[in-house]
Amino acid sequence: MITLTYNIFLSNDGLRATHKLKNMALSGRNAFAVKKIMDGVKTAMKEFNMIHSKEIVEKYAEKDEAGKAKADPQRPGAFVPLAATEKEMHEALEKLGTVEFKIKRPQLEIDQIESNQLSARELEFLAPMFKESNDDGE
Repeated sequence: MITLTYNIFLSNDGLRATHKLKNMALSGRNAFAVKKIMDGVKTAMKEFNMIHSKEIVEKYAEKDEAGKAKADPQRPGAFVPLAATEKEMHEALEKLGTVEFKIKRPQLEIDQIESNQLSARELEFLAPMFKESNDDGE
C-alpha cells in the first residue's frame, strides 16, 4: 500500500516527477507496476481537483460577471484570488496538501526504474512509492 499526500499535486515539481516516472522506458513487468500506481495517482488527482474546485476556487477566487473564477493572466491554469482572503486561501491550500490518499498497490523497488535517473528533488515527491532500501549505509 502506498500513502501519498495531495501536496504532490500542489507543486509543479511533484507533477513533473510523476510525469517523468510515468513516461520512463521500462521492461514490461516494471512498466506495468508503474502504470498501476499511476492509475491510482490519476484517480486521486480527479478527487483532488473536485475538492480544490469546491473548497478553494469557490471560496477564494475573484468571479467574473457570469460568476466564474477569473483566470490569472500571469499564471496559466491559476485563478485570481480575492485579495482579502489570500492568506486564508494559502492556509486552506496547505491544509488540503496534507490530506493523505492511498493507492492499493505494492511499493516499487528502486531497481525497478532500471537505468533511469531521478533527482533528489523528484524523489522527495516519489519516495513513498518506493520501498526503503535494506542498505544501512555501511
